[in-house]
Amino acid sequence: METRENVLLGCARMVREKLRPRRDETPDVPPEDDLSTAPRRAISADTESESRAWLKNLAAAGVIGVLGLAMAGAVATSGAANPTPETVPTALVSISDEVSEPDAFSGREDRGARNAPRGLLEDRAAEQQRRQAETKKSGIAAAQQDRAKALDQSQKQTEENEKRLESDTPSVWPLTSYTIRGAWHEYGPWARWHTGVDLSTSLGSPIVAPAGGVIEHAGPGGGAGSWAGCYVVIRHNDGKASLYAHMNCAMNVTVGQAVSPGTQLGHVGLTGRTFGPHLHLELYPPGVAPGDIYSTINPLPWLQQAG
Repeated sequence: METRENVLLGCARMVREKLRPRRDETPDVPPEDDLSTAPRRAISADTESESRAWLKNLAAAGVIGVLGLAMAGAVATSGAANPTPETVPTALVSISDEVSEPDAFSGREDRGARNAPRGLLEDRAAEQQRRQAETKKSGIAAAQQDRAKALDQSQKQTEENEKRLESDTPSVWPLTSYTIRGAWHEYGPWARWHTGVDLSTSLGSPIVAPAGGVIEHAGPGGGAGSWAGCYVVIRHNDGKASLYAHMNCAMNVTVGQAVSPGTQLGHVGLTGRTFGPHLHLELYPPGVAPGDIYSTINPLPWLQQAG
């Protein structure tokens, strides 16, 4: 189809070129010797030129007509070969009452659809904030409860310590089984002046605190280490101090520890200057350093308060 049309167009161009007058053609000039016939020849030339022009126009019209018929046939042929597709009917979409027509912002959702997710997000955010507030509140409440429990336990511990410190009156004896062998200020082979009381018992018997107080010494050394061996000193709330000598060096208490009546201090041993397993107990008045043996007071009346 396209090749045929191109051929016809090319033929039309060739005809037009053939019929177009050439620029190099010049009018006939009569010779000088025939000047008498020049007017007649000029008229004849004009007539001949007009005739040629009519002939050229007629020939061009004929050629153009032929070319038009050829092109019409070519178009008809191409139309038969390539039929024009039928017009597709346009579907008409009706808008129901349930669906609103789009407004100027047809690319966006309607305001209600936009507000629905936003409201849902706001509800979720409010719920999350409420949960966080509840969690924080419950955490604060739990912390307050724990603190109240800790304060209560501390208060109870303080009260117990105060009771221990206030219990400076003996309520138990330091040994469950004993025999009094040497009294205070008694003269004997062990010393010229006995500075305490001796409670004879078996080796390894447990020794407990007869009254409450704070451990001031536990172990060897100190002011009485030269003769007492390993010993314990308890400073009572009223300022008195009780000393427990000739103990096993494996102590059950430490310095600074608060004790109450019945707290185990250690066991009977054979440390220091001793002639057999026994507990040597001394009592010092307030303001006297334990180990100053000639400043002791009689511990027996003090112990007998335990019954």
